Amino acid sequence: MSPRRARAVQGHLESDPAGALRRHLVTVTRRLLAAHGLGGLTTREIARAADVSDGVLYNHFADKDELILEALGLELASLGDQFRKAMPAPGTATVEANLVAIAHACTGFQAGALPLAGALLGRAELFNRFLELSHAGDSGPQHIIAAIAGYLDAEKQAGRAADNADSTTLAIMMFGGCQAQLLRAHFGQLTGTAAERDSRPMVAVLMRSLQPR
Repeated sequence: MSPRRARAVQGHLESDPAGALRRHLVTVTRRLLAAHGLGGLTTREIARAADVSDGVLYNHFADKDELILEALGLELASLGDQFRKAMPAPGTATVEANLVAIAHACTGFQAGALPLAGALLGRAELFNRFLELSHAGDSGPQHIIAAIAGYLDAEKQAGRAADNADSTTLAIMMFGGCQAQLLRAHFGQLTGTAAERDSRPMVAVLMRSLQPR
């Protein structure tokens, strides 16, 4: 391995030099995408930021798109992990308070995920590959909706939510509502983080379908 490649992954060479360099390239690409987006991102820019020669990328990835997809996939997985960690346990606090917490977590997930998808809208093939990647893993939107529905099902079993409440439909409504509120904030119809994150009116509507009878 050349000295320049060695410097890029210093401290990780003994165990798995090829794997360490691949992870380094993905980490750098994630950082560049977060800072500047996809537009204009070149293999040369990635190589320079990673402190490797231009051709090194092609020793580990078929092309730039494969590297970008792996970076986006890891970012989506990280967002999914953050959402799952923020999910309250069924039976704790009140259902309403827990739904507010879930809505905040859902908004946080979408605030990170929507720009990832948006960056690819001009690249139909790459966008479709990203969608396939998100559905193949455990952090796509369908998994977020399933987690919310699972929470509601658990509350139904505990007698804290109506037996006839449609958990999946309510979870979809929450996911869509969080997305709409986030977009409203983005386009200036709401101002400030507090307004963007205030999901209590939406939760109040959902609670009408969840009140045990």
